Amino acid sequence: MIKADIVIPKINSNMKPALNKALRQSVTYVRWKAVQKAPYQTGTLRSSIVEKVNNLKGTVWTNLVYAAIHEYWGIIKPKKGKYLVFQKGGKTIFAKKVRIPKRPYLFPALEESQSQIQDYFGRAIDLFIEKA
Repeated sequence: MIKADIVIPKINSNMKPALNKALRQSVTYVRWKAVQKAPYQTGTLRSSIVEKVNNLKGTVWTNLVYAAIHEYWGIIKPKKGKYLVFQKGGKTIFAKKVRIPKRPYLFPALEESQSQIQDYFGRAIDLFIEKA
């Protein structure tokens, strides 16, 4: 599994609803960005990216078996037999191993969302102060 967390430390209980709303908005935005950035071939990776908000913790993740190899990179070797066999450009390829290059999508989505996340929380805090 690969995931990115946004966690809010303990806070005034009166502020919790406003911060939970900002957290929900933030997590949804990060997920949207990750879906846009994820490598696309069949759409399975993109559709596997999910979000959850629970007790002032928001998580965006996917548990797709090949998700992490795209985020970081890796080498694939055959489990059975001597070669990996796949099609590329209409040709059958036999390879002892294949290096999958780094194609990060989840953590860049989180990094690129920082100003939007700050905006969501800034508005939540402003509204809380106005009501106080």
